[in-house]
Amino acid sequence: MMYFQLQPAFRQRAFWVSKFLLCLVAISLNGFAQEPEEEDLTKRTLESAQTASMSQTPEAEAAFMERATHNLDSEVPETSLDDSENNEISELHHRSIEVKGFGFWVNRMLKKAIWITLPPKGRRPERLNRNFVEDSVGILEDELESMGYLDVQTDLEIIFETEAPSHYRNIDSAGFQISEMAPIQKIIFRIESGPRYFLDEIQFTGLTAIEREEAATYFRGPEFLIRLKSNRIYSPDQLQQSLIQLERALHELGFAEATAKSTITSIESNSGKVGVEIQVNEGPLYLVRSTQHKIIRAGSAEPEVERVFHQKTRFSETWVMDWLQSLREREYVQGFAEAQTRVITSNSEPAKSTATDSADTVLEDTYPVVYVDIEAETRSGERFVLGDTQIEGANKTKEKFLRKKIQLDPGIPLNPLSVQDARYRLARTGLFDSVRYSFEDPVDETQPPTRNVTYHLQESKTTEVNLLAGYGSFELLRGGVEWERRNLFGIAHSSRLRLVQAIRASRINYDYTAPGLFHSPVDGFFSLYARQRDEAAFQRRESGGGIGTEFPLDRIQSRMGVRYNMEYLNAEKIETASPLGSRSSRVASVSINWLHD
Repeated sequence: MMYFQLQPAFRQRAFWVSKFLLCLVAISLNGFAQEPEEEDLTKRTLESAQTASMSQTPEAEAAFMERATHNLDSEVPETSLDDSENNEISELHHRSIEVKGFGFWVNRMLKKAIWITLPPKGRRPERLNRNFVEDSVGILEDELESMGYLDVQTDLEIIFETEAPSHYRNIDSAGFQISEMAPIQKIIFRIESGPRYFLDEIQFTGLTAIEREEAATYFRGPEFLIRLKSNRIYSPDQLQQSLIQLERALHELGFAEATAKSTITSIESNSGKVGVEIQVNEGPLYLVRSTQHKIIRAGSAEPEVERVFHQKTRFSETWVMDWLQSLREREYVQGFAEAQTRVITSNSEPAKSTATDSADTVLEDTYPVVYVDIEAETRSGERFVLGDTQIEGANKTKEKFLRKKIQLDPGIPLNPLSVQDARYRLARTGLFDSVRYSFEDPVDETQPPTRNVTYHLQESKTTEVNLLAGYGSFELLRGGVEWERRNLFGIAHSSRLRLVQAIRASRINYDYTAPGLFHSPVDGFFSLYARQRDEAAFQRRESGGGIGTEFPLDRIQSRMGVRYNMEYLNAEKIETASPLGSRSSRVASVSINWLHD
């Protein structure tokens, strides 16, 4: 209060800022009180499923949509209670669960893990049976085990509405059952956590293909300056998952028969330290010796056969999938949009002598080698050309702008990957909530066979208004509004205006972005701002702006930006007797940004 008495000029600002914050709170509470309708949730889920199935064939897309619709219905099951169930349980007026024994956040997390077993709000049953309580014990036990607490002692207290509470000591999910059928009012879990077990020492035997420090990251998280227990939690399930990840890493390096097992060497029940030894059997090194590709054309009597010999190419499932994808892409480029590729045979033969992979710095030892010969077959199907490209749902965006993004000309071979890349470019504009495409046959039969492409767009909102509020130690209360308008002129330009008023400061910012200048990958932008702040001995005024561009460097997977800024600084109402330095100045700067992904 002394602050307002000494500086009465701030009273009016504080009054208007406080009034604005009260309006903001009222609007927020009104928004929180409204829950989304179930139809909107269903619509958004189906739209997500449609977006995920864009790159699939029509048959696969239909199957995907059917599964998505089935999963949507199964996520919110209907709950029905028969007469026998009604006799065992009664309506629970105050459903409540309490978890005690940890801090606030951990207790809340455990409680949330129990509640997610129920259907979503609005579909929850009015009555809960004893199965819910028994399932809660198992869920709580699994959550604690995943956190490293293996020796927990859990006590359960069930408070009934009409009977005395029941207490269960040191419960275990394996044989826990309750027989009471009285209406339940509250469930309380009291947990004595005991030590938190963590991996203190990890030893490897038989591992040569991967550096030991790298292999240890599969069993613990990355460690920097401080070794945290939370990054090295031990539980039997997590240890098994880590072994599977290590085996997969060895398989990717060509060791197709690699296995990993673990043995607990030491365990301290007081401190929770666990020592583990990982026994690795890498097995022989599988190398691709040759690949044979057989192409069956429609109407051709003899297939096209090509064979390639490889040197020191490690065999793995990922390599095979990439190889098959490259074969399909070769057919797609020629217009065989329905080409299907599969592996026919895969033969392996042990080498007569051992071989050393000197090209890899990690593999320096000698391994027994097994050579693999793979034969694949491609049925190219019919060859198509691209017909007309249609755009649906673009009411606020110019069609010329969208066609520049699509970049598909009629008459070229129909490549599904090019159609998918065009969909990706449309989605990157940020103007649409969903972008889908479909192939359609033309009305008249043409030769060669033609497929039309239709892009189905759902435009997002072009105007967005956000309310801002906060508090700072010097500026005190602050509030503001942010107004953003997207897709200006129908060419994806956007502008944003931000107004912020605090008790001791005022700010205004304006940003304008123009992506794809002159239908090129170069983005342009400029900004303006003005600020005023009441310092302890003077009043600061700032104004300025900037202009710049940003463009991609595809060869090195980076983006480069250049920006020029101009600022004007001014000091007014200086209260000191002899101020030092200049009261105003102009500052210019040029900044270069480089972003590598």
